[in-house]
Amino acid sequence: MKPWAQTWASVRRLFAPRSASRRQSSQAWQRWLQADKHPATELLRNVLENIPVGIWVVDRDLRFVLWNAALEEITGVPRDQVLGQHILERFPSTSAHGLDQFYVRMLRTGEPLRLDRFPFHDPTLRRPDYILDIKVKPLRDPKGAIAGLVAMVHDVTETTHALAALQRRDAILEAMGFAAERLLRAKVWDETIPEVLARLGQATGASRIQILENQLSSEGVVLTSRRHIWRAEGAASSHIAEPVIPARLWEEPLLRRWREALSRGEAIYGLAADLPPAEGEALQRAGILSVALVPIMVQDAWWGTLGLGICASPHPWSLTEIEALKAVANLLGAAIQRSQMERDLRESEERYRVLFENLGDAFILVDAELRLVEFRDSSSLSFGLEREKVIGQPIAEALAGLRLPGADLASVITQVLRTGRTRRFDGARYLAPHLARRQAPHFDVVIYPIRARGAQHVVLLCRDISETRRLEAQLARARRLEALGRLASEIAHDFRNLLAVIQTASELLLSRCQEIAPAHQWLEAITQSVIEGREIIQQLLTFSRGEEVQLEILPLNMLVREAEVMLKRLLGESVALELALAEEDLFFWGDRGQVHRILLNLASNAREAMPQGGRCTIETRLTHLDREAAQLLGLAAGDYALLVVSDTGIGLSEEAREHLFEPFYTTKKLHRGSGLGLATVYGIMQQHRGQITVESEPGRGTSFFLYFPALLPEQEEVEGPSA
Repeated sequence: MKPWAQTWASVRRLFAPRSASRRQSSQAWQRWLQADKHPATELLRNVLENIPVGIWVVDRDLRFVLWNAALEEITGVPRDQVLGQHILERFPSTSAHGLDQFYVRMLRTGEPLRLDRFPFHDPTLRRPDYILDIKVKPLRDPKGAIAGLVAMVHDVTETTHALAALQRRDAILEAMGFAAERLLRAKVWDETIPEVLARLGQATGASRIQILENQLSSEGVVLTSRRHIWRAEGAASSHIAEPVIPARLWEEPLLRRWREALSRGEAIYGLAADLPPAEGEALQRAGILSVALVPIMVQDAWWGTLGLGICASPHPWSLTEIEALKAVANLLGAAIQRSQMERDLRESEERYRVLFENLGDAFILVDAELRLVEFRDSSSLSFGLEREKVIGQPIAEALAGLRLPGADLASVITQVLRTGRTRRFDGARYLAPHLARRQAPHFDVVIYPIRARGAQHVVLLCRDISETRRLEAQLARARRLEALGRLASEIAHDFRNLLAVIQTASELLLSRCQEIAPAHQWLEAITQSVIEGREIIQQLLTFSRGEEVQLEILPLNMLVREAEVMLKRLLGESVALELALAEEDLFFWGDRGQVHRILLNLASNAREAMPQGGRCTIETRLTHLDREAAQLLGLAAGDYALLVVSDTGIGLSEEAREHLFEPFYTTKKLHRGSGLGLATVYGIMQQHRGQITVESEPGRGTSFFLYFPALLPEQEEVEGPSA
């Protein structure tokens, strides 16, 4: 028989059923290993002791007869505490894992057992948890009968954990790639965070992931709020109750170490059982078995924290996983910083936009090729242009209607680009056919060089002074009318006194010269002239508001209907009268006779403006003036009863509109009017605390707009204003 065959035959005999006792069998095995000096036996002994694979052997009664040095190293259990003991006596957890059933069946059937990556838990071993590769085969005697079992055990715990950590790291990095793509496409970083946290949770096996944001209070205390949270399916109900995040979270003494580490940019991670007792117990009370806290830094400052909690099973974080989580936190920090910068940029642009729009100046940027590259919205209001249509056009085309006093726009811009000197022009005009205004707007223009977008440019600041000039003209006209009113009032009083003397004298003479025919006729002519003179005086006093009016609540529609017959007679058959009255009557405080006088005067003017006939329209409606519109009319904001008298006559020139309400100014032919009709209307409107305006163009007719302060139903019991 060969030496190897003899050796294995000896081994098999040790497991034969005829052994005196189980203990003797184990002792005999040891004695044989120690005493047998056969080279093959010596080789077998060296192999069993030095092989880096755990090997154990049990007999048919499942009692250990071999426990090599590798198993001692793996489990921390010496062989003298194992040999001779039943496998279930020494390792009760074998039954919990169901292995004893496999061993019993193998002794009966001889079917080998192989378990890869088998999780084994036994609190009596060096470590309570192992991941093992186990191969168990039957050991047969010389007759082929099963005499026991031999097992090879590989401890793959660290390898498995390292491989899992690498897989989780790769999953985290894949989630980071997903996050980078989403964050770069998102306008606001918060928009895509739910998707990012879900991917990160799947990659790490976390039960919950939170993003906590820090804010510094006025007292310098770091306040914390939950910005985002993601929960694994069933995590909130099965493992963990939702905690409330206190505002002063990091001020709690228990978390002082965490706060200091996170503020330095360091991560806090590990099993709850491995952390300092107070920290670990707090986590375990919340159902958290493993935690990872990674700081989110924005511009080297601690903005907040990315927190991951695992509740299902303890998970020891590897350095590769933590480095991957730091990369995710850095990506979040970069996205937050970009979002903040974009927000600051938008706010800055909005501030400048609001600044330019509220300044009311047109801001125009022109490049060195004399092309318009920027055109603020406020300028479109002044120039009547659309920004999108003029950007990129040559300035000579885009602003072809801009007339600088004594200079050409393109030449001035070229000169400013060449010399770098600022030019100013007062009273520039903008003449363009697309403008809705009847008058071309006026501008004060400042042209100066500026370096923008890395190249030389020119800025045109155009301040629309059209309204200023209009208000100045309106103020001058009001002052002129006021001065004329005072003069007219003084003249009227003096003239009335003179007429009183003339009338008295003429009446006395008339009573004494009844029989003298020529003298009697002359005195009657004098008396009639005095009467006409008194009417003129009355009109002058009305214009200058020197006549008292009797105010009462009047219905505007009714007043127009009362005067309708008289107005038709005044206008004549060649002029049609049309009424467009409001559905409901409009009430205001007024003098009935004075309002009738207004209608007669305006109808008379309409008749004179339509010598060939035409149409006169009287319209009434309720209108509301806001503060800006009322200010332009010199009125208070509110509701007004509007009376509009329009004709289709010859219209008025700009010069006529400027002087229309002045006394003794008339557009009629010589000896066809006194020039006091519209001046009287103006005075009556002032006495009614209203206003009259006119719109007219030569050949397009004329419209007078008369604004009476309206009385709404709830105001009709209020005492009227003093005249």
